[in-house]
Amino acid sequence: MSFLFGSSKKPAPLSKEEASPTVIKAEHIARILNTDKLLLNNMSDLCFRRCIVSFEKEFLNHMEQNCVDRCVSKYDQMVREVITAPLNQ
Repeated sequence: MSFLFGSSKKPAPLSKEEASPTVIKAEHIARILNTDKLLLNNMSDLCFRRCIVSFEKEFLNHMEQNCVDRCVSKYDQMVREVITAPLNQ
């Protein structure tokens, strides 16, 4: 712990065997986050194109709000079904 307080000694780098599980886990997490980001972007784009019809007001009207709610709900349900489908076979 002395390296935290200015000592010139640094902890030894991880060996290839020690780093491998860490690197694999980090890559897996990065893929999950990237997939989540893509799904969110796709849902936002799809629901925006389907539901937002007017830019006259600052806020969504009642019809647009309902449309966005249904669109997000259906998209979420579809993604869950697609993800769990291989597990159910």
